[in-house]
Amino acid sequence: MQCSFLNGTAYRSNINDQNGLEQTMKSNFEHIIADYYEILYFYGLKLVPNEERIKDELQDFFLELWEAKHLDNVTFIKAYLFSSFRRRLFHSSKKHLAHHYSDSFPVMSEPSVEDKFIAKEAYNNENYHQKLKLKRAISKLQKTQQEIIHLRYYENLDNKEIGDVLNIKYQSVRNKTSRALNKLRSLY
Repeated sequence: MQCSFLNGTAYRSNINDQNGLEQTMKSNFEHIIADYYEILYFYGLKLVPNEERIKDELQDFFLELWEAKHLDNVTFIKAYLFSSFRRRLFHSSKKHLAHHYSDSFPVMSEPSVEDKFIAKEAYNNENYHQKLKLKRAISKLQKTQQEIIHLRYYENLDNKEIGDVLNIKYQSVRNKTSRALNKLRSLY
């Protein structure tokens, strides 16, 4: 039995038995999907605000990862998944430009009674106002700065991992983070 680590998580492999190895790889991949599907889903929505498209892209993304079977050499799985999924979304965005107008205007439905109650409770909560103020301040940042803030403070990636995801240098990440935080301080 051999054990490898991806981002501090142990994934086992039985190199003596081909069926055991295949089953272990499948189990490890299922754990990766369970650990990262929701995180990538919400990250994708920040980049492309279309739920159905993100679901489709995630399904295709994980299918291609499974078929490629090249995660064995990945050291930082979270950063790898974020950067690969981000790249996939940007490449597929070029294909979806023709449908831009039909995707831009989603059909809004009437909020349910539960939605109205939750919104009212949230509005009365003191943290709600603070979060709303912060969200408005973040929305005034440049898109790259918004993405860096999200990756750093919501996804807990370090500067090197953010650089890998965004395909920019470590020092650029530090500079952009510093500028974003300074701007947030002035807006907040």
